[in-house]
Amino acid sequence: MALFVFVMSLGLALAYIVNGLAGNMAAIGVGVVALIVASIASSAIRVANQWDRAVILRLGQFHALRGPGLFFIIPVVDAIPYWIDTRVITSGFKAEKTLTKDTVPVDVDAVLFWKVIDPKQSKHRDKEVPGLELLNNFHLFKISLWQLRALG
Repeated sequence: MALFVFVMSLGLALAYIVNGLAGNMAAIGVGVVALIVASIASSAIRVANQWDRAVILRLGQFHALRGPGLFFIIPVVDAIPYWIDTRVITSGFKAEKTLTKDTVPVDVDAVLFWKVIDPKQSKHRDKEVPGLELLNNFHLFKISLWQLRALG
């Protein structure tokens, strides 16, 4: 936003000077050009947090992985469809009631801790990670129940 205001104010100052030298139409043209340049310049600069990585697609194809810090994109050509968080993330699952061997009712909760190690492969693969489709509530609780029965 600050860059937009700075470039736009420079353009308006230049338009004011041109207005005195060449007239109204030239000043309006300079003002419009300043608006376009300010818009392009302000949309080309991006900042990624320390834990974020930005996936940059150029014309729909993977181009680069940027971050953390300041980076530039080409506004019309490049797109950032998603930001990848590289912190440890938790996914909670709701409790499921079950019975142990001695018919004692038990509530089993599950929490999954995960972290993205390679951001490029996490979002840009032709297929899913092997075994990831098995990671759902049923299988997590099945493993938890097996561990409870093993404890006895």
